[in-house]
Amino acid sequence: MQRDSLGNALGGVRSPALDVPTARYYARMSGPAICELWGYREPFGSAQLKSLYPTHEDYVSKVRGSVAELVANRWLTARDGE
Repeated sequence: MQRDSLGNALGGVRSPALDVPTARYYARMSGPAICELWGYREPFGSAQLKSLYPTHEDYVSKVRGSVAELVANRWLTARDGE
C-alpha cells in the first residue's frame, strides 16, 4: 500500500480526515486474529499539528477545501457539504 508523507494511505476517495489529518490511521491492529478486523488511529503530537496547521483558521480552511472538492466531484451533496 502506498502512503503519503504522514503515513496515511493514498488512493480512493479521500475524506477530510485523510486530506487534513490530525492522526495517522492504521488499517488493522496486531495481536489475536480478531484484532485484524479493526483499525486504529495514532494522534499527532501538538508540535506536528502546529507545523501542519499554524492556526485553527488554517485547519478549518483546509477542511472546508477538502469538503468542497468532495461536493464538486459529487461524492457529497451540497447539503451534506454544509
